[in-house]
Amino acid sequence: MLGSLFIGYFVIITFVYTIFDWLIILGLTYLCLLPAFISNASMTFAGKFPFKLIPIDGGRMWRGSDERIFGDNKTWNGIFIGIIFGFGISMITILIYPPVADFAVFQFSTFPGGGLKLFSLEDILYFMEIRGDNFGFFLIRTLIMCTAAPIGDLIGSFGKRRFGKGEGSQVLMVDQLDFILFSILIVYPIFPLHILFIIFVSISTPLVAIFGNVVAYYGGVKDVPW
Repeated sequence: MLGSLFIGYFVIITFVYTIFDWLIILGLTYLCLLPAFISNASMTFAGKFPFKLIPIDGGRMWRGSDERIFGDNKTWNGIFIGIIFGFGISMITILIYPPVADFAVFQFSTFPGGGLKLFSLEDILYFMEIRGDNFGFFLIRTLIMCTAAPIGDLIGSFGKRRFGKGEGSQVLMVDQLDFILFSILIVYPIFPLHILFIIFVSISTPLVAIFGNVVAYYGGVKDVPW
């Protein structure tokens, strides 16, 4: 189903707009939301460090019931590792921003009308320009997304437990989208994304997450393939 939606979205965008607009949506979605993706993925490695895992709920139960608030898998270690790794790796990836921006500007400027119907070169640079006065803004939005991703994951876990889903259980879409949609929501006041970006990430992120979780499972990083 998700694969069909992904293909359908591609066809619609390329028919209504252009293939170049599709490439902009594809590239900028993951490039600009990379801090949230890295932060969320990094939490998986919390148990690989020689530190005692500290559950966020401290072992407490939800309102006197026999269900934990979050469970042992949601730890302060994971939160901090997610933020630190997400921010740190994102600072390294900024090295690719200027050449990618220059490449995009050059390529699209060689086509009549820039090859774009939906976006302009100014839109591209809005997302990718991090030099000069924009660098401080880039740091702020990166830190916000790196912090929001673990919190979004925690909210999703809380919701699943309140609906009777045990620790380690899977709820399709919730597990794959809670962190990224919460990150988009929190950063939106200072970094609003076009609705087409949000639709795209809602369709494609579950596909990417499912693939990544399977790889992590067979690589021994995760105990379950989700």
